[in-house]
Amino acid sequence: MKTLLGALPPEPTEDAAFTERVLWTMRKHTVAMAGIPGRTSAACEGGKVSEKPGVTTRCTVTYNGVKVPWSIRFEEPAGDLKPYEITNAGQTVLTAKSVYGEFWREYNRVSKHLRCGKVPDLELVAYGQDTGHRCQYASSIDGKARWVNVPVSVGERGVIFDNGRSPESP
Repeated sequence: MKTLLGALPPEPTEDAAFTERVLWTMRKHTVAMAGIPGRTSAACEGGKVSEKPGVTTRCTVTYNGVKVPWSIRFEEPAGDLKPYEITNAGQTVLTAKSVYGEFWREYNRVSKHLRCGKVPDLELVAYGQDTGHRCQYASSIDGKARWVNVPVSVGERGVIFDNGRSPESP
C-alpha cells in the first residue's frame, strides 16, 4: 500500500479543510482499488462537501483520465460527533497490470499454468460486480487436465477473483 500512496500528494493535516481531507481519502481508495499507482485528481459538486445532515455530496476522482464517482453523506449529529459515510457510487477502475499481477500472486501456488484473457490497460467497471473478464489455472481432476475459469471483479481492496473465494489446492 505504501508504494501505491507514493502516487498521491501528502496526506492533508488535521487542520486542513474537511473537503480537502475527504477528497484525499477518496483518491487513496481509488488507487487502492486500481492496485497500481496512477495520476489522480478529485473534486466535488459545488466545490465542497456539504456537512448538513441527510445531504449527499457527489464527488469524482479522476484516475489516469478515467472518472470514478464517489459520494459522502452526513448523518444526524451524535453529541459532538458528526458521523458521515464515504461511498463508492458503483463504478471503479480496473487495470490489466493489477489483474495479471494479483492473479499470479494468488494462484501460482495452486498451479504453474496460469492465463488470463485480454484485459484493457485501464477501464471503468461496476464496483463489486463480475467484470466479464476471466483468468484460468490448470487443474488435474481424476488424472484429467482442465482449465478452471476464475471471474474477475474489483472491491474495496482491489482486484478480487472468484468472488473472493480462496484458491483451491491442486
